[in-house]
Amino acid sequence: MIQDKIKKKNHDMRVKVDDFKVNDIFLKWDARNEEKGKCGKFDSLWKSPYMLVLVCGTHALLLEDLTRETLSVGPVNGRFLKNYFT
Repeated sequence: MIQDKIKKKNHDMRVKVDDFKVNDIFLKWDARNEEKGKCGKFDSLWKSPYMLVLVCGTHALLLEDLTRETLSVGPVNGRFLKNYFT
């Protein structure tokens, strides 16, 4: 039906293609402070740049600081990351 084609077209426009490559640099979303009242008005919830070390599954990614220290929280979901362009 025409409605199904329109729905699919609108959905496909909004889908984000995840292209995670080792040694790419990402910013990590701080989901713990996302709730109202846990952060200041002008605080940024995107935390410092991290380097991708290992892809552990479809969206599970192992990150480390730029000082080569692995994150202690373990793998991070890919939906909490965005590319960092220098």
